[in-house]
Amino acid sequence: MANNLVSISVANYSSFGVIQITQNNTVMGTVSAAQSSIIPTIGTVNVTPGVAISIQGAPNYYNVCDVAAENVVAGLFIQTNVSWGNNACPCDSVQSQWPSNWPTLFTGSVCGDEGTVGCTQNTPDGKPGGTCNPDWLQYTTTTANSIAINAGDDCRTICTNNLCNFLLGTGGVTQITFDFEVVNYTMSDGNAIWLAFWIYCKDWQNTQEVDFIESRWGPGDGLNSNFAGQGDQVVIYPGSATEPWTGSITANFSTNSDGTIAVSVSNSVNTNIGTATLAGPTGSETGYFFVLNTCPTDQPDCTITISSLNVVGTWQGTT
Repeated sequence: MANNLVSISVANYSSFGVIQITQNNTVMGTVSAAQSSIIPTIGTVNVTPGVAISIQGAPNYYNVCDVAAENVVAGLFIQTNVSWGNNACPCDSVQSQWPSNWPTLFTGSVCGDEGTVGCTQNTPDGKPGGTCNPDWLQYTTTTANSIAINAGDDCRTICTNNLCNFLLGTGGVTQITFDFEVVNYTMSDGNAIWLAFWIYCKDWQNTQEVDFIESRWGPGDGLNSNFAGQGDQVVIYPGSATEPWTGSITANFSTNSDGTIAVSVSNSVNTNIGTATLAGPTGSETGYFFVLNTCPTDQPDCTITISSLNVVGTWQGTT
């Protein structure tokens, strides 16, 4: 049986520090770095396959670490732990296994950032934008395997930028799947509310956005898959469809020879497949993150629910 090894390299810029690698609260090994270490200390730890790893450091130390699998079976999930000081290191995950408690990755978006800007601008039919509502706990509902926003007369947005970022394609996320349900989306004027579940990375550009589901933007006035106006955008539900909107989404990502990212988005409602080519990473991005948001509506019972979200590939997280 092959050894299941993980190499941890550590640089410490405050004082002597020790990083512990644990599984099920058992210390599997440690890696130490001296004060003002320029050359990282590298240690190799033998771990149990398929069991989550937690990387923890002593409080108040400024640790910078990198993680690489030498020989790790699929399904190993490496976590970082933000409880060990003001500067927790964003350790890369290795052959990540998406956590079952994924709804906890979502927190409120910062007004003016993290996907809130679009809602405060004009709507697709030219109506003035709404006011950003930062009280996300008041309008967000979670279960063990779902997260939902109850829409209102303002802009409501949650995202994973604080707790989960990822690249797309080779070395990053290769597939995203989820189920969705949107109820009571028709407003008093007969139009659907503008809402979306999507990913992008900062600083925003239209060649680095995937709108898995978005209403009113795209080729139809109902629910669409689109790419901020790029690529081949498709209709999921026409505006004339009977409520609710329900279905599943599968998005696949692969890296082209020129470094760009090929994306395809299919749905369970019809055979339409949206495709686009995304710009590859330039080194300035934060990494992609999920955004779920709703624009103002006069229908008080409008709710968008995302459930059974699963991510395949490698991502960075602090859960």
